[in-house]
Amino acid sequence: MMNFRLQNIFFLCIAALLITSCTTTRYGIANQGSQARYIAKPIYKDTTETALYISGQYFNNNGKGFNEQQEFSQFGDLMIHRSHSVKDWNYAYGILGYLGSYDVNAVYNLRGEKDFFGIGVMGEINYTIPFKHIEFRPVGFRLGIMREFGDYEEFKQLASELNYIEDVNPNNTPLNFGVSSEVIYKHVKFDLGFQLSFAYLFNEGNQPLKALKTFQTIHFTYGNWTLIGATSITSTRNLYYSTGLTYKFY
Repeated sequence: MMNFRLQNIFFLCIAALLITSCTTTRYGIANQGSQARYIAKPIYKDTTETALYISGQYFNNNGKGFNEQQEFSQFGDLMIHRSHSVKDWNYAYGILGYLGSYDVNAVYNLRGEKDFFGIGVMGEINYTIPFKHIEFRPVGFRLGIMREFGDYEEFKQLASELNYIEDVNPNNTPLNFGVSSEVIYKHVKFDLGFQLSFAYLFNEGNQPLKALKTFQTIHFTYGNWTLIGATSITSTRNLYYSTGLTYKFY
């Protein structure tokens, strides 16, 4: 009798763990990088500077997806933005599009690579302190919104209806807010800078997936070209690598 009761308790515990694991499998939008991407702005040179930029950036999650699963994701984005720099401030605004894939493993019945694409708008403003060889941008604020589509969106919708996952972005249109700090060394022939940025993606759901991201970006500018290299650590323990290129039209 005692063994029978112990077996029942054991199986009940296993069932409870399985139910808990099912209800805590959460997914957000696949693009977990563009919210903190680098947005170039012209260096202040005693007069108001205005420029139009086009930039592309590639993101790779190093095989670490949602729910701490081995789920590989990669995507590229393309952004067009306009920037203005005055003595104490600079600001930028633009539109972006992106395209990529996410390899789902955590949901056994729906495993496989899911394509996704999206569009968004973004704006940023920075306080600037210019020196002879240094431009210091101690604080900046960013606001953006994106809309995501594709197979990955359909996967989340179906898996949520079947109660396999909790979709923390059911509308696939999350708002994001960011804060950054940047320092740029100004040389006669080039500029070299470092930016530390934090971005928060506003999620939904009963148990929202944490969505704080930190981006460490190094950028090198020569002429009209800017080379970008960055890493990102998110509160879901995702580690993103990113590289990109920006061209200034005028």
